[in-house]
Order: sequence, then C-alpha cells, then structure tokens
Amino acid sequence: MSSAKKMLLSAAGVGGAGLDIAEVFSTYLYTGDGSNGTAIVNGIDLSGEGGLVWRKKRAGSGTVPDHTWVDTERGRTKFVFSNSTAAEVTSSNSITSFNNNGFTIVDNNSYGQNLSSETYASWTFRKAEKFFDIVTYTGNGVHFREIPHNLGSTPGLIMIKCLNSVESWMVYHKDLAEDTGTTPSSAYSLSLNGTSAASTLTRFQYSQSDTVFKLAYQSSQTNANNNTYVAYLFAHNNNDGEFGPDSDQDIIKCGSYTGNGSTNGPVVTLGWEPQWLMYKNTNGTDSWQMVDTMRGMPFDSNTMRILKPNTTALEASNNPVAPTATGFQVKNAGGGNNDNGSTYVYMAIRAPMITPPKAATDVFLATAAASFNAFDVGFTTDLYTAAIRGGNSLNFLTSDRLRGDTKYLSTSMNAAEGTDSGGAANFDLQNSFDQGYSSSAQIRYNFKRAKNYIDVVAYNGNGTAGRTVAHSLGVAPEMMWVKRRSGVDNWTVYAGDATDVLRLNTSDATADASIGWNDTAPTASVFTVGSHNLVNGSGQTYIAYLFATLAGVSKVGSVSHSGSSTDVNCGFSNGARFVMLKRTDAAGDWYVWDSVRGIIAGNDPYLLLNLAPAEVTNTDYIDPLSSGFTITGDFADGDYIFYAIA
Repeated sequence: MSSAKKMLLSAAGVGGAGLDIAEVFSTYLYTGDGSNGTAIVNGIDLSGEGGLVWRKKRAGSGTVPDHTWVDTERGRTKFVFSNSTAAEVTSSNSITSFNNNGFTIVDNNSYGQNLSSETYASWTFRKAEKFFDIVTYTGNGVHFREIPHNLGSTPGLIMIKCLNSVESWMVYHKDLAEDTGTTPSSAYSLSLNGTSAASTLTRFQYSQSDTVFKLAYQSSQTNANNNTYVAYLFAHNNNDGEFGPDSDQDIIKCGSYTGNGSTNGPVVTLGWEPQWLMYKNTNGTDSWQMVDTMRGMPFDSNTMRILKPNTTALEASNNPVAPTATGFQVKNAGGGNNDNGSTYVYMAIRAPMITPPKAATDVFLATAAASFNAFDVGFTTDLYTAAIRGGNSLNFLTSDRLRGDTKYLSTSMNAAEGTDSGGAANFDLQNSFDQGYSSSAQIRYNFKRAKNYIDVVAYNGNGTAGRTVAHSLGVAPEMMWVKRRSGVDNWTVYAGDATDVLRLNTSDATADASIGWNDTAPTASVFTVGSHNLVNGSGQTYIAYLFATLAGVSKVGSVSHSGSSTDVNCGFSNGARFVMLKRTDAAGDWYVWDSVRGIIAGNDPYLLLNLAPAEVTNTDYIDPLSSGFTITGDFADGDYIFYAIA
C-alpha cells in the first residue's frame, strides 16, 4: 500500500477522527429532570474537537419546542432552529458546557430541552475529515463566491442559515438537479425549514470541491453583504474498496432514489447498515423525515419513530423504510417517502459495526432480579433474552432492537413471533434497559451488536435455494440461530458445518441436511440459505443471530468430553461469565450457565434454551478455569459445541 493510501486510512480528521463512528456521531436519548447541570455523556469530544448538538423533544405534554442547533463555532449560548426562519437567538439557559465526552444542559423553560419527565433526543456530530465540518462567515454580496472548508472531501450535503436576519435555511445536496441556465451552472436547492420542492434558487454552484464550497448568485439566504452565516457540511464517502471495507472514510453517504409508489419500494445500497437516516421528496411539498435506531428503526414494524426537522411536531410512528445489512428498503407508498416517480434525496450514517469491542463487559451483561424493572446496562442493548428461574413456557424470551420493542420469540418454542403491546423489552432507552417479561425471579442477558462478536439480521424469504443474506459481522459466523418469525417452525442452528443443522428448541443431535445452509459455508459478508420454510420460505420473515470468536471476548468452538474432566481453553484470562453447551453426536439439551448465578467449584445452577423447566441447582457440571471453563466428570461423555463469553 502506498504511503498516501496509508495516510488516508488513518486520516486524523479535523482534530483526529478515529476509525469508530462512535467517536464522531451519537444519537443520545434522555428524559428531562428539570435540573441544572445535567451531563449528557455520549462519548463525543466536543471541547477538544468541536461539533454540533441538535436536540428535539420527542413526547410529553406542555411546550413543544423547536429543533435547536448549538455548535462550538458559534458558542454554547447561540441557537438556530431547523424548523424556523428566525435569526440566531442568544441564551445562557440551555447548554452550559461542551465537554470531552458530551455536553451539559440546564432546565430551560424557554426552549424546553430538559423539562422534568419529558423525553428528548439529541444528535451530536463531531468535526472530522470525511464526515462533518462547520464554517461561519460574513457575506460580501459577491456572485460565485468560494469559501474554504476543512471537510477533506467534497460535501454531499450543505445547510446554510443566515444568523442575523429572518431567512430560510438553504440546502445543497449533490443529487439535486443541475441548472445549466447559469455560468457556471448552479444546483437546485431545498429549504430545511420548509416543505417546498427543489427549485432553481441559484444559491449554490452545481460543482463543489474538497477544499471550498461554492455559492452561486449572492442572496440574502447565503451571501448578502455584511450578513453573518453558519454552514454545516456533511461528507459523501463512496468507498470503492480501495481502502478496505471498513475504512473510516466510509461512514456517511448522501444519495437519492426514485419512488415507485409501492409498499415494496426501491432498495438503496449503501454498502453498510444505517443507524440514522434523513430524507426529502424533491418533487413534492413533503416534510423532511428523520429516523434512527435508538428511537426505533425496526425492520418491518409500524413502531418506527419519525421526527420532522422542518416542524415542531412531536414524534410519530410509521414504517417508511426497512434497514438492511447493506442499506435500506423504502416501504410505505406515498409522497413522504415513496411517491411514484418522485426523486428523494437522503443522508445516511453508518451503524457502529466498524471496530471490534475491546472487552466483554462492553458488549455483554448478565443480571438476576426478583422481578422486571429498569436497570443500568452500561451499553446500548441490541439483543436481549431472559428466563424465569422458576420455569415458564416462554423461556428464553428473546427480543432485539431490529425487530422493535414489542416483538418476542422464545428459544424453547417453535411458535411464530409474538407481540406484546406493552413492550416485551424496551429498546427505547440509552444505557439502561426496561423489560416487562415477568414479576418472577429471572436471569437476563443483554448483548450489544459489535464487529467480530455478534450481529443481528432480519430478512424476508424468497424461496430460492442458494440465496445469500448479507450481514455486518465482519468475519464468517461460527454459529447462527435462524427463526421464521411469520409462522410455526423450529429454530435452525448452524454450528460450523454447512452440511448439518441443529434445532435450538429441541434436544436433537446434529443432522445432515442441505435445507439449512445449502451446503455452503458462510463468509465474512454473507450467509447462504436453502429454500425451506425453516430459513427462506417465499414471503416469510426471518431473524438471524450470528456469533463469532473474538479474542479475549467470546469463543465459539467444539470439544470432545470424556472421563473425569475436560478443560476448555477459550483464550480468556479471568474465566467465563457465560457458557452454553450442546451435545451434537447424540440427543442433548442446550445448557446455559452464568457467573451471576454461579460458575464455581461446586454446584452450578443451569437453565435450558430448548426447554422451560425450573432452574436446576443441585448439579456440578462445569467448574471455573481462568482460560475458559472445565466440564466435570458428572457431565455425559460426548461431542459438544459451546459458546462462552469472557
């Protein structure tokens, strides 16, 4: 690799962008507490690197505030509002400080962004090359002005607001039409605070560059003499593989699609799964729409939560798009996102499946409780499963963020997906988690999706043998659980041999069958399924959980056990917090142990993934081992697969 390419791979950005999207972008949800000095800790270094904080009330009674934008270039007391033409407002009653890990807010009745018991969303964009930049400037009234920026790439989207006058926001998008009636040619424009279709306002030149953004004819919205302005620049990175599939430049994309007026709308390929998406119909008078995975962006549920940057409206629920491992598919027919023949422009930000976790505690937590409640996890939960220790027909109840917080399956049942209107597991929280499974004593496992560790994939079946399904795990999965959501069928498990299948909800031994994986091993980007209803029935819906070995964090493997004991080396240094064992050469249950209930040199309580009896507490089947775990002589001899977390 050339030195130039290496430099791009490790580009420092405007202040040092890392390879992880979590360093430069955050969606953070919070409930107002009405107090002064509430710290929002989202991991974004605003004090050192600079950036933008965008906030909006989501739900509640009383004041319905604007979308407030505060940035480090103008200072913490300066506001503009994406839904308003109003000039910049100065107030000390909102953000009291930009911090190296987020920002601090106060109670603010005027702008209503920390009122007690009200719910809010915040989106933080850190300045970084090939991601985001902020430029402030004073207008000079000159046509075709060029203004320097530090984005390090050609902007895909530019938003400009006049600060000292009542003016509309002007928006440039790389896919808006070209107006050749000017020299140089200009681009059609949109208004962020309005619903109007794109028009030939000649506010921007059609051709932009990686060092300057180019205005067209001077106007009061973008370049009136002596007016002051702020410009927010967002990159478009179209990684062609030259720098590898996970290079840090490919975390944001700006593009367009043409609606077809169908509930089976156009498929948009980004090359990765989005966590945040904003889009606008350029041909019609429709609002901008914005969705994200933290508030709710499920694959096929009407619980997707939408905010509109151009209005003060509170959150609404719908199902406009379905995120996929490689982009998104437009769902609903209509002008808001899929009017037949209309062009829609979008900006998408990549999901945080970019860097592997450094420690198992960053991505896995086991907790035991006497009843359901909200509890601190310490990371964003993407996959959740729980069992009643006294036994329950739904053990292990399993939910995931990609299906939405009302959907559940049970690993011990072949039943179709169930819906709990009260929320089987509340994914609409930040670093805490609220689950409503039962008032009985239970064990709960929280997982965060992460590269090389665990991924979750939702897909629709097409009935074609040899069909490939994209994933974001980053390595070939070593174990996969697949369940048909739309009907009664067994869970189908891949455990390292593409010619065999296991059933998660039964004790069956491994069986030779091509119906699962079409005798094709998964790769670092796709897994292959057959045509059977178990994994790929036409018109059916599916969920897949993918697991891999990550050094020092997790281990998927197999082991032959016989005699008094068998040490299982997982490469850990302080033993395992979670162990699953399943016999494959003969019938055997899916055993689960964890350190919360006890992995000790004595009796270790276990539960079963495939059955729902009460927890068994009077057996000593495994013992602790610093590098993993030990299978004792009390356990049946045989061949096993296992999954362990450090």
